[in-house]
Amino acid sequence: MEPGKMPEGAGKALGGGIVLALVTAFFLALFLAFMSARTWMDGAIGGILVWLGFVATHGATSIFFERRPVAWYAITQAELAVSFILMGLILGAWH
Repeated sequence: MEPGKMPEGAGKALGGGIVLALVTAFFLALFLAFMSARTWMDGAIGGILVWLGFVATHGATSIFFERRPVAWYAITQAELAVSFILMGLILGAWH
């Protein structure tokens, strides 16, 4: 691959990732509304709850069924936890 050139399909993948992040943010905002989140801290707690209750638990199936290494799970979930906490924090503060 040439320096400075994006791999084929990278633009489409990036665009799809942005759309999916917006969908996730929309549903997290709905969850926070049901929680009556009013502050950035409420939003961050909501993000942790959604990550822990839905994302981390569902992601653990990759260890059992796909036989993924625990380190892979930990790295993936750490990134997702930070994403959900920040997304919740922003949405809570925005309210």
